[in-house]
Amino acid sequence: MTEHLVFKNSEFMIKLLEERENEIVAEFAEICTDYALLMEGQLPTEAGSQGFFTDFPEDSNPEQYLAFGIFEANELIGIIRAVKHYPCKNTMHLPLLLLHPEKRSKGKGKSIYQWFESYTLSKGFERICIAVMKENEKAIAFWKSCGFEMGAALPPKALGKQLHDRLEMKKNFAQVAKPC
Repeated sequence: MTEHLVFKNSEFMIKLLEERENEIVAEFAEICTDYALLMEGQLPTEAGSQGFFTDFPEDSNPEQYLAFGIFEANELIGIIRAVKHYPCKNTMHLPLLLLHPEKRSKGKGKSIYQWFESYTLSKGFERICIAVMKENEKAIAFWKSCGFEMGAALPPKALGKQLHDRLEMKKNFAQVAKPC
């Protein structure tokens, strides 16, 4: 469990995940059915969990991709997907930060995000960008509480059986961050 350890404190540890660890991501997805239903309008599938490691934005490449597992006492309690230098240089795109349903709304998400922000800053990035489903008011409120600002409306995106209106949210670190 420590071979790809990135961070550890008294609350949780974070490690880089590899595609060979798809089984634990699939098991985690089975626990987070609420998220799959919200996003895709269907229960999680094996192909969907495999997509955690293989689905990239069209104009990116696998070298930009990061997959993190968040663990408590060797139990996977969350996952993070990130894309470096996307959609532009010096930007970290955060397509997913998902916690176990029992770990939500207890401050753990904010602690994990604070780690991610520190990690992003330590790697020299100037901002984090996310895309949030317009109807996901809890997510919008969470990201605002983390200091994100609303950006532009993004084109609708089909996920599974759902078509979502999306909003860009971003957090700039540099006082004068270069525009994308």
